[in-house]
Amino acid sequence: MKHQLWISHGDKGGVGKSMVSHVLVELLRLGNKKVLLVDGEPENGDVAKRYAGIPEVKTVLIDLGTAELFEESINKLASEIEGALSEKIECTVVNLPAGASQCIDKDVRALREIVDALNIEAFTLINVGDSDFSVKKSTEIAKSGLGQLGKTVYLLQQFFRSEIHQTIDSLKTANATELIDVPMFSFPKLDGMSISKLLEIHNKPMAYFMDTACGMSFIMRIRYSRFLTAASEIMKQIDPDFVIPDLRLYKDKVD
Repeated sequence: MKHQLWISHGDKGGVGKSMVSHVLVELLRLGNKKVLLVDGEPENGDVAKRYAGIPEVKTVLIDLGTAELFEESINKLASEIEGALSEKIECTVVNLPAGASQCIDKDVRALREIVDALNIEAFTLINVGDSDFSVKKSTEIAKSGLGQLGKTVYLLQQFFRSEIHQTIDSLKTANATELIDVPMFSFPKLDGMSISKLLEIHNKPMAYFMDTACGMSFIMRIRYSRFLTAASEIMKQIDPDFVIPDLRLYKDKVD
C-alpha cells in the first residue's frame, strides 16, 4: 500500500482545519497506522501538542504559511516524508495554517513531482467556512492550489449548520463557473461542551476523552465516540481503503 499524504487545508482561520487534522491522526493511529504529523504553524502547533510523546505519532513543526520560506518549507516537508518512508510510517497528516496559500500553493507542479517521485497518494481536504471569502478561497485552492495535487474534497463543517445549505449552493455555483468538479462532504459536529473540554485539556488526544480514566461522564464519552465514528465513515467515503477503528466504549467487554 502506498504512503498516504493527507492535507487539511482551507485558507481562513476557524474553518476546522486543526480539528480535521486531530481527528485524522486519531483515526489513523487507532487503526494501527504509524503517522507523521506535520503542524504548519510552529508558533502555535496546537495539534502537535496533543501527540507529543505518543509512540505511534511522530510530530514535526514546519512553517508552511510564510511566502518567503516556500522553497525551504517544501524541501523540509519532502525530506520529512522521505524519512517517514524509510521508517515504515504509513501516513503523513499536514495541518496547514490560515493563509497557507501564499506559501504551499505557490508551485503545485513541484509538489506533484515530489509526490510522484516518492510514489505516495495525496488527499487534500479543503475545509470550507460559511462566508463568501471562504468559498472563494476554497475554489481557488481547488482550481489552482493543492486541489490539483491528488484526490480533493470539500469538507463543510456542521458547526456552520445555519449556513451549510447556502454554502453548498455557493460552492456549486463557483465550481460551475470555474468548471471544476470537487466532491462535497459534511463533516460531523461535536457539541460545544465537548469542544470546550478539548481546548481546556490541550495535550491529550481524543481517545483520552473516551476512557474511564479521564473522569468524563458516560454521556460525554459517548459523544466523542459517536463523533469519531461519524468522521471515520466520512473518511471511508473519501478513501475506500480507510480503516475504521473499533471505537466502542468497553469494547474489550463486548462480544
